[in-house]
Amino acid sequence: MNYAENVRNKIDIENQLRYEEDSMSLNRIKINADRVRIMLMSDEHMGSREYNEKLHMETLERAYDTGMYILHLGDGIEAATRNSVGSGVYSQEQIIDKQMQNFIAKYQPFVDDNRFIGAHVGNHEMRAMNDDGINLMRQMCRQMGTRYLGLGKVHHLRIGKQTYTAYTTHGASGATKTHTKIAACLNLEKVVDVEIYAMGHLHQLTHHVRNFYGINKSKKQVQVQKKHFVLTGSYLNYPGSYAQMKCMEPARLGSPVIQLSGVEHKISVALE
Repeated sequence: MNYAENVRNKIDIENQLRYEEDSMSLNRIKINADRVRIMLMSDEHMGSREYNEKLHMETLERAYDTGMYILHLGDGIEAATRNSVGSGVYSQEQIIDKQMQNFIAKYQPFVDDNRFIGAHVGNHEMRAMNDDGINLMRQMCRQMGTRYLGLGKVHHLRIGKQTYTAYTTHGASGATKTHTKIAACLNLEKVVDVEIYAMGHLHQLTHHVRNFYGINKSKKQVQVQKKHFVLTGSYLNYPGSYAQMKCMEPARLGSPVIQLSGVEHKISVALE
Protein backbone atom coordinates (compact mmCIF):
# COMPACT_ATOMS: atom_id res chain seq x y z
CA MET A 1 0.00 0.00 0.00
CA ASN A 2 1.47 3.33 -1.04
CA TYR A 3 1.33 6.59 0.91
CA ALA A 4 -1.72 8.03 -0.87
CA GLU A 5 -3.74 4.83 -0.44
CA ASN A 6 -2.77 4.70 3.24
CA VAL A 7 -3.96 8.28 3.76
CA ARG A 8 -7.24 7.61 1.93
CA ASN A 9 -7.90 4.50 4.06
CA LYS A 10 -7.36 6.46 7.27
CA ILE A 11 -9.68 9.23 6.08
CA ASP A 12 -12.36 6.69 5.12
CA ILE A 13 -12.16 5.05 8.55
CA GLU A 14 -12.40 8.41 10.33
CA ASN A 15 -15.40 9.37 8.22
CA GLN A 16 -17.12 6.11 9.14
CA LEU A 17 -16.37 6.51 12.84
CA ARG A 18 -17.74 10.04 12.79
CA TYR A 19 -21.24 8.62 12.39
CA GLU A 20 -20.90 6.01 15.14
CA GLU A 21 -20.74 6.04 18.92
CA ASP A 22 -17.92 8.09 20.38
CA SER A 23 -17.60 5.82 23.42
CA MET A 24 -18.17 2.15 24.25
CA SER A 25 -21.67 1.37 25.49
CA LEU A 26 -23.28 -1.74 26.94
CA ASN A 27 -26.17 -3.55 25.28
CA ARG A 28 -28.18 -5.11 28.09
CA ILE A 29 -30.26 -8.16 27.22
CA LYS A 30 -32.49 -9.96 29.72
CA ILE A 31 -34.30 -13.18 28.83
CA ASN A 32 -36.08 -15.24 31.46
CA ALA A 33 -35.48 -18.75 30.17
CA ASP A 34 -33.63 -21.94 31.08
CA ARG A 35 -31.93 -21.93 27.68
CA VAL A 36 -31.45 -19.39 24.90
CA ARG A 37 -30.08 -20.03 21.41
CA ILE A 38 -28.73 -17.06 19.44
CA MET A 39 -27.90 -17.40 15.75
CA LEU A 40 -25.08 -15.11 14.64
CA MET A 41 -25.97 -14.17 11.08
CA SER A 42 -23.76 -12.29 8.64
CA ASP A 43 -22.45 -11.97 5.10
CA GLU A 44 -25.48 -13.14 3.15
CA HIS A 45 -24.76 -10.51 0.47
CA MET A 46 -28.36 -10.50 -0.77
CA GLY A 47 -28.39 -9.35 -4.37
CA SER A 48 -25.03 -10.88 -5.20
CA ARG A 49 -24.90 -13.33 -8.08
CA GLU A 50 -23.38 -15.91 -5.70
CA TYR A 51 -25.96 -15.44 -2.89
CA ASN A 52 -27.33 -18.85 -1.78
CA GLU A 53 -30.90 -17.83 -0.99
CA LYS A 54 -32.13 -21.41 -0.65
CA LEU A 55 -29.70 -22.22 2.17
CA HIS A 56 -30.30 -18.85 3.80
CA MET A 57 -34.08 -19.32 3.85
CA GLU A 58 -33.78 -22.87 5.18
CA THR A 59 -31.52 -21.62 7.97
CA LEU A 60 -33.86 -18.77 8.91
CA GLU A 61 -36.92 -21.02 8.86
CA ARG A 62 -35.22 -23.47 11.20
CA ALA A 63 -34.16 -20.63 13.50
CA TYR A 64 -37.66 -19.14 13.57
CA ASP A 65 -39.46 -22.46 14.10
CA THR A 66 -37.16 -23.48 16.97
CA GLY A 67 -37.36 -20.17 18.85
CA MET A 68 -33.86 -18.88 18.18
CA TYR A 69 -32.81 -15.24 18.46
CA ILE A 70 -30.89 -13.44 15.68
CA LEU A 71 -27.92 -11.11 16.06
CA HIS A 72 -26.73 -9.73 12.73
CA LEU A 73 -23.07 -8.89 12.08
CA GLY A 74 -23.32 -7.01 8.80
CA ASP A 75 -22.97 -7.41 5.02
CA GLY A 76 -26.55 -8.57 4.77
CA ILE A 77 -26.80 -6.98 1.33
CA GLU A 78 -24.34 -6.65 -1.56
CA ALA A 79 -24.85 -2.88 -2.01
CA ALA A 80 -22.44 -2.49 -4.91
CA THR A 81 -22.18 1.07 -6.26
CA ARG A 82 -20.50 2.56 -9.31
CA ASN A 83 -17.49 3.42 -7.14
CA SER A 84 -17.16 -0.05 -5.56
CA VAL A 85 -14.06 -2.10 -6.25
CA GLY A 86 -14.61 -4.72 -8.94
CA SER A 87 -17.59 -5.42 -11.20
CA GLY A 88 -20.17 -5.89 -8.45
CA VAL A 89 -22.37 -3.03 -9.62
CA TYR A 90 -22.79 -4.82 -12.97
CA SER A 91 -22.99 -8.41 -11.72
CA GLN A 92 -25.34 -7.95 -8.73
CA GLU A 93 -28.79 -9.26 -9.58
CA GLN A 94 -30.87 -6.66 -7.73
CA ILE A 95 -30.71 -2.92 -7.24
CA ILE A 96 -29.95 -1.78 -3.69
CA ASP A 97 -33.56 -0.77 -2.96
CA LYS A 98 -34.71 -4.34 -3.70
CA GLN A 99 -31.86 -5.78 -1.62
CA MET A 100 -32.97 -3.70 1.36
CA GLN A 101 -36.58 -4.77 0.84
CA ASN A 102 -35.57 -8.44 0.89
CA PHE A 103 -33.43 -7.99 4.01
CA ILE A 104 -36.31 -6.38 5.88
CA ALA A 105 -38.80 -9.03 4.73
CA LYS A 106 -36.58 -11.86 5.94
CA TYR A 107 -35.84 -10.45 9.40
CA GLN A 108 -39.06 -8.57 10.25
CA PRO A 109 -40.71 -11.74 11.67
CA PHE A 110 -37.89 -12.03 14.24
CA VAL A 111 -38.25 -8.33 15.10
CA ASP A 112 -42.02 -8.70 15.54
CA ASP A 113 -41.43 -11.64 17.93
CA ASN A 114 -38.80 -9.67 19.91
CA ARG A 115 -36.15 -12.16 18.80
CA PHE A 116 -33.92 -9.82 16.77
CA ILE A 117 -31.20 -8.48 19.06
CA GLY A 118 -29.87 -5.94 16.57
CA ALA A 119 -27.55 -5.50 13.59
CA HIS A 120 -24.04 -4.22 12.90
CA VAL A 121 -23.08 -2.34 9.78
CA GLY A 122 -20.77 -4.18 7.39
CA ASN A 123 -18.33 -2.77 4.87
CA HIS A 124 -20.82 -3.48 2.05
CA GLU A 125 -23.60 -1.43 3.67
CA MET A 126 -20.95 1.22 4.32
CA ARG A 127 -20.34 1.62 0.58
CA ALA A 128 -23.33 3.95 0.32
CA MET A 129 -22.00 5.92 3.31
CA ASN A 130 -18.70 6.44 1.52
CA ASP A 131 -20.42 7.51 -1.72
CA ASP A 132 -23.57 9.31 -0.55
CA GLY A 133 -23.55 9.63 3.25
CA ILE A 134 -26.27 7.01 3.81
CA ASN A 135 -25.83 4.17 6.31
CA LEU A 136 -27.97 1.43 4.78
CA MET A 137 -27.92 -0.86 7.82
CA ARG A 138 -29.02 1.96 10.12
CA GLN A 139 -31.86 2.73 7.70
CA MET A 140 -33.00 -0.91 7.60
CA CYS A 141 -32.92 -1.17 11.39
CA ARG A 142 -34.99 2.01 11.67
CA GLN A 143 -37.56 0.68 9.23
CA MET A 144 -37.83 -2.65 11.09
CA GLY A 145 -37.96 -0.94 14.47
CA THR A 146 -34.96 -2.73 15.90
CA ARG A 147 -31.61 -1.75 17.39
CA TYR A 148 -28.70 -0.64 15.24
CA LEU A 149 -25.47 -1.89 16.87
CA GLY A 150 -22.92 0.22 14.99
CA LEU A 151 -19.37 -0.96 14.36
CA GLY A 152 -18.98 -3.02 17.54
CA LYS A 153 -20.97 -3.67 20.69
CA VAL A 154 -20.34 -5.06 24.16
CA HIS A 155 -23.25 -7.18 25.39
CA HIS A 156 -24.38 -8.04 28.91
CA LEU A 157 -26.74 -11.00 28.69
CA ARG A 158 -28.84 -12.05 31.66
CA ILE A 159 -30.26 -15.48 30.84
CA GLY A 160 -32.39 -16.93 33.61
CA LYS A 161 -30.13 -16.89 36.66
CA GLN A 162 -26.87 -16.61 34.71
CA THR A 163 -24.94 -13.65 33.29
CA TYR A 164 -22.76 -13.70 30.16
CA THR A 165 -20.63 -11.12 28.35
CA ALA A 166 -19.88 -10.83 24.63
CA TYR A 167 -18.41 -8.54 22.00
CA THR A 168 -19.68 -8.60 18.41
CA THR A 169 -18.54 -6.74 15.29
CA HIS A 170 -18.50 -7.10 11.53
CA GLY A 171 -14.76 -6.56 11.69
CA ALA A 172 -12.10 -5.85 9.10
CA SER A 173 -9.24 -8.05 7.95
CA GLY A 174 -7.47 -9.01 4.75
CA ALA A 175 -6.79 -12.55 5.98
CA THR A 176 -7.18 -15.29 3.36
CA LYS A 177 -6.02 -18.42 5.21
CA THR A 178 -7.96 -20.37 7.83
CA HIS A 179 -5.47 -19.83 10.66
CA THR A 180 -5.02 -16.11 9.92
CA LYS A 181 -8.78 -15.60 9.79
CA ILE A 182 -9.34 -16.99 13.29
CA ALA A 183 -6.29 -14.99 14.42
CA ALA A 184 -8.18 -11.82 13.46
CA CYS A 185 -10.98 -12.86 15.81
CA LEU A 186 -8.50 -13.76 18.56
CA ASN A 187 -7.16 -10.21 18.32
CA LEU A 188 -10.53 -8.90 19.55
CA GLU A 189 -9.37 -9.95 23.01
CA LYS A 190 -7.16 -6.84 22.88
CA VAL A 191 -10.28 -4.66 22.55
CA VAL A 192 -12.39 -5.79 25.50
CA ASP A 193 -12.43 -8.53 28.16
CA VAL A 194 -15.51 -10.73 27.64
CA GLU A 195 -16.40 -14.43 27.39
CA ILE A 196 -17.60 -14.55 23.77
CA TYR A 197 -16.09 -12.80 20.75
CA ALA A 198 -17.83 -12.93 17.37
CA MET A 199 -16.73 -11.46 14.05
CA GLY A 200 -18.10 -11.53 10.50
CA HIS A 201 -16.50 -10.33 7.26
CA LEU A 202 -14.12 -13.25 6.72
CA HIS A 203 -16.64 -15.74 5.26
CA GLN A 204 -15.39 -18.51 7.54
CA LEU A 205 -17.53 -20.68 9.84
CA THR A 206 -15.24 -21.41 12.78
CA HIS A 207 -15.30 -21.74 16.58
CA HIS A 208 -12.25 -21.75 18.83
CA VAL A 209 -12.13 -22.15 22.63
CA ARG A 210 -9.23 -20.67 24.58
CA ASN A 211 -8.62 -22.09 28.05
CA PHE A 212 -6.81 -19.95 30.61
CA TYR A 213 -6.30 -19.73 34.36
CA GLY A 214 -8.42 -17.12 36.09
CA ILE A 215 -9.30 -16.17 39.65
CA ASN A 216 -12.74 -16.97 41.02
CA LYS A 217 -13.08 -14.03 43.40
CA SER A 218 -16.10 -15.37 45.28
CA LYS A 219 -14.45 -18.76 45.94
CA LYS A 220 -10.91 -17.31 46.17
CA GLN A 221 -9.64 -20.03 43.85
CA VAL A 222 -7.64 -20.31 40.66
CA GLN A 223 -9.79 -22.04 38.04
CA VAL A 224 -9.60 -22.99 34.39
CA GLN A 225 -11.85 -20.58 32.49
CA LYS A 226 -12.86 -20.32 28.84
CA LYS A 227 -13.23 -17.74 26.12
CA HIS A 228 -15.07 -18.45 22.88
CA PHE A 229 -14.02 -17.00 19.51
CA VAL A 230 -16.49 -17.31 16.64
CA LEU A 231 -16.33 -16.45 12.94
CA THR A 232 -19.86 -16.19 11.65
CA GLY A 233 -19.80 -17.72 8.15
CA SER A 234 -21.45 -16.55 4.93
CA TYR A 235 -24.00 -17.46 2.26
CA LEU A 236 -21.94 -17.00 -0.91
CA ASN A 237 -21.44 -19.92 -3.29
CA TYR A 238 -17.87 -20.61 -4.42
CA PRO A 239 -18.09 -21.16 -8.22
CA GLY A 240 -17.52 -17.91 -10.10
CA SER A 241 -16.86 -15.97 -6.90
CA TYR A 242 -14.11 -13.62 -5.77
CA ALA A 243 -12.85 -16.45 -3.52
CA GLN A 244 -12.41 -18.76 -6.51
CA MET A 245 -10.68 -16.03 -8.50
CA LYS A 246 -8.20 -15.56 -5.63
CA CYS A 247 -7.73 -19.36 -5.27
CA MET A 248 -8.96 -19.24 -1.68
CA GLU A 249 -10.14 -22.36 0.14
CA PRO A 250 -13.88 -23.06 -0.38
CA ALA A 251 -15.57 -22.25 2.92
CA ARG A 252 -18.41 -24.02 4.67
CA LEU A 253 -21.58 -21.95 4.42
CA GLY A 254 -24.02 -21.28 7.25
CA SER A 255 -24.19 -19.63 10.66
CA PRO A 256 -23.04 -20.41 14.21
CA VAL A 257 -25.55 -20.76 17.04
CA ILE A 258 -24.57 -19.86 20.60
CA GLN A 259 -26.48 -21.65 23.34
CA LEU A 260 -26.53 -20.06 26.79
CA SER A 261 -27.89 -21.87 29.82
CA GLY A 262 -30.02 -19.98 32.33
CA VAL A 263 -29.58 -22.66 35.00
CA GLU A 264 -25.79 -23.17 35.07
CA HIS A 265 -23.02 -21.06 33.59
CA LYS A 266 -22.53 -22.92 30.34
CA ILE A 267 -21.74 -21.78 26.79
CA SER A 268 -21.90 -24.06 23.76
CA VAL A 269 -21.50 -23.23 20.08
CA ALA A 270 -22.93 -25.19 17.15
CA LEU A 271 -21.99 -24.55 13.52
CA GLU A 272 -25.32 -24.81 11.69
